[in-house]
Amino acid sequence: PPVEAPLPVSPGGVEAPPPPTPPVDGGGVGERRERPARGARPAPRGGGDRVSVPRKPFIVGVAAAAVAIAGLATYVIVNRNDEADGGGAPAAAPVLDDGSADAPVDDPAVADPVADLEAQLADATARAEAAEARAADLESTLAEVAARVAEGAEPALPGRALQRVPVAADVRFVSINQGSVAAVGAFGAYVLIDPASNTVAAAGQASSTATRVLRTGNSIWITDFTGNKVVRIDPTTNSVATTVDFPGPDGLAKDGGTLLVASFTGGFVGRIDPGEGIITQRADVGGNPTDVHVRDDGTIWATVFNTGELVRIDRDTFTVAQRFPVGAGPVSIADDGTTLWVSNREEGTAVQVDPASGTLMASYAVGEGPTEITVAFDRVWVAVSDAGELVEIDPTLGRIVTRTPLGGEPTGLAAGPDSIWVGVAGQNSVVRVRPT
Repeated sequence: PPVEAPLPVSPGGVEAPPPPTPPVDGGGVGERRERPARGARPAPRGGGDRVSVPRKPFIVGVAAAAVAIAGLATYVIVNRNDEADGGGAPAAAPVLDDGSADAPVDDPAVADPVADLEAQLADATARAEAAEARAADLESTLAEVAARVAEGAEPALPGRALQRVPVAADVRFVSINQGSVAAVGAFGAYVLIDPASNTVAAAGQASSTATRVLRTGNSIWITDFTGNKVVRIDPTTNSVATTVDFPGPDGLAKDGGTLLVASFTGGFVGRIDPGEGIITQRADVGGNPTDVHVRDDGTIWATVFNTGELVRIDRDTFTVAQRFPVGAGPVSIADDGTTLWVSNREEGTAVQVDPASGTLMASYAVGEGPTEITVAFDRVWVAVSDAGELVEIDPTLGRIVTRTPLGGEPTGLAAGPDSIWVGVAGQNSVVRVRPT
């Protein structure tokens, strides 16, 4: 329908009155044309009468016809091109399951499913990309775990290599000699274990408390730190044979026919004459000694806990000849025949030391609270009390090869002909380890 034009506006801003209505078919202004009666035909027009055609509907019709012709021409051209490319008639429309021809893509009935499929494809692509990202993250995590395993997550010894020997005492330190294993508990009780049967052969009470133990040819020596004494047990009679007053005794070692003992509270290493039961020599070490060791070449070594040193004591003068820093809180010494090994309780390491120069040749993070250390079967063994583990080091490979949980607090170690004996506090047992 025609759109009414807006009323003209006068220069003063007042709408002007509408123009007069033009006459229709010769009628006057405002004159109403009479309709023919219902069922009657309108009177024919004369040859001179003009027929008025609405301009806008006519133009729209012409445009629609032109669009239709252009679309038809395009369709014909496209079909001809398809025939030329395909070498024949255009492909037939795809047939649906019901036998009917598939609708063209432009059909709304097909357009919606296509859009849905495209959306599903986009969603699946996004999920695939997310899965790839998760897989990449998983690979990265596995690589980190593998690196940690390579660095420190060592396997344990097989169960068949371990045998637990129950004892009445809460055993801490052990020592082996003369075909028997001596073990001592914190409250002064001791036991002797027969390796042939893995049973307790003898037991007794050495004192009210006990620290370390040393099994020699004809004696069992026990240090009583709290009681300030060193006790000798006669294994034949299974009774106390000698008691020597000694301030704060800790580690001990045999040196010929005498005994060397570290006095933690006294700050010295003392030599005891077992026959006389007295201290015959003292070597002031300038700190709190924890362990003492005599090498095959006769040199005497001691660890000093608070200074973090390994010191060598001259045999002739019985004074400190050399001091080597080894780490925080050294507590035990072992010997592989060429180098010395020290366990550092405060820093959780086991270190290898060149005794000639004092150079630290290697250091291994064994875990929290290592105590005693020993060398056997071409390996270095460390009792790691706080971690509850027995750690095995292969010096040739230069790394820790096993970590074996033993429960409780592994504290003391002793190496025998075919086994490592471990005193485990809190378990009332000694664990026998056969590594070969």
